[in-house]
Amino acid sequence: MKKYLTLLFLIFSFLTAPIFAEELEIYPNPFLENTTLSYGLSESTDVSIQVYDALGNLLEVVVNETQQIGDYEYNLSIEKSGMYYLQFTKGTKIYTKRIIKS
Repeated sequence: MKKYLTLLFLIFSFLTAPIFAEELEIYPNPFLENTTLSYGLSESTDVSIQVYDALGNLLEVVVNETQQIGDYEYNLSIEKSGMYYLQFTKGTKIYTKRIIKS
């Protein structure tokens, strides 16, 4: 049941997330081998980036920590082709973006 609630939350967040592109850049998307996640912080805040598969299973926690002002960049590599959801939490704001591994 928890897995289905997570999946519903991810889909709802994806459909209702405003101006996600201004918060987190993902390039390239779709990607073949790896993709780059980058964002900037104008204040110190808690940041979390999590990757879920299409069924809502948590695959990877890219980052989960308090970060200082600055620019950040991470490389993400996923083995299997398919559709995934990236959940980006910055302070109290939660954004969800669909990414595709070709």
